[in-house]
Amino acid sequence: AAPAGAPVSTRLTAGLQASYELDLWGRLAQASSAARADWRASEADLASVRLTVASEVARQYIALVSLDAQRTLTRDTLVQQREALGLQRRRAEAGVISDFELRQLEGEIANLEASLPDLDLQRERTQSALLVLLGRSPRAVFVDTLVSGTPALPPMAGLPSTLPSELLLRRPDLVRAQQRLAAAQARVEVARKAGWPSVNLAAGVGTEGARLSDLFSGQAFVWSLGASAAQTLFDSGRREAATDAARARQQQAVADWEAALAQAFREVRDALSAQAAGEASARAQGERVAAQERVLALARLRFTNGVASQLDVLDAQRALQAARSALVAAEQARRNARIDLYKALGG
Repeated sequence: AAPAGAPVSTRLTAGLQASYELDLWGRLAQASSAARADWRASEADLASVRLTVASEVARQYIALVSLDAQRTLTRDTLVQQREALGLQRRRAEAGVISDFELRQLEGEIANLEASLPDLDLQRERTQSALLVLLGRSPRAVFVDTLVSGTPALPPMAGLPSTLPSELLLRRPDLVRAQQRLAAAQARVEVARKAGWPSVNLAAGVGTEGARLSDLFSGQAFVWSLGASAAQTLFDSGRREAATDAARARQQQAVADWEAALAQAFREVRDALSAQAAGEASARAQGERVAAQERVLALARLRFTNGVASQLDVLDAQRALQAARSALVAAEQARRNARIDLYKALGG
């Protein structure tokens, strides 16, 4: 407290204070580089999610189209079988064929009819999954229909004769691993230079006066500038421990990068192998369908001439339907292999 009778004065001040650290050794620049690398790694995580969702949408859509093709194939076969059943009933009434052969055809038709509900159920489940992936509303998921009929998928473009390995650098997981490694390397330097001398600048600018009316006059303007230096002399080994920890994280980042690179090459190789196998399978299944169509035509001709039985015709029809169904599945596998290759190359 001021002594009794001592004069009392009041000083009013207003101003701003700012302090800066001079980055003499690049420590702050390294910290900034690490932060930017972390940000790019986060962007790579987002790109990875987008690539996964896009691949899954394509996969589910192809599955939906394949199921539509299977349903169309089954229904077309049913129409043919029902027409044949009407003819065979008349032949059975006339005593041309036995009741046993007629019941065989009826059993084949019942078997085809029993397969339709399962195809419908698979289609509904696939469509629901696709609607969720597309971000549709709950109401849309419940009532919408994405594909009706059997739309023609565009033909697949051929692959180039060579694929440069630089394409892998687009993969989000490799970008993420690379940026994590860059961040870890930068943080090693940040930890190593943490105890080096630092120079801080403090600056102030403002006004000062005894009365409020003088506070914002030109004569009241004041400023200050100062510098200070600091250096850590003894920290019980904390700085060395932090540096060792940063180096360990860097080594882990190197291992993660090498593992991600090996995984990328493995996935590309597997996708290329699956692509080749899918092409060969689809080509073979197409030849199988053509052969079974000829077998069915001959079986019907032989049956009409009384050389073969109705069972031979049914076997030929069953084999043709199985071949066509296998061709649809092979085409789906071929397109899924291309999606895997697209994903393995980073989109």
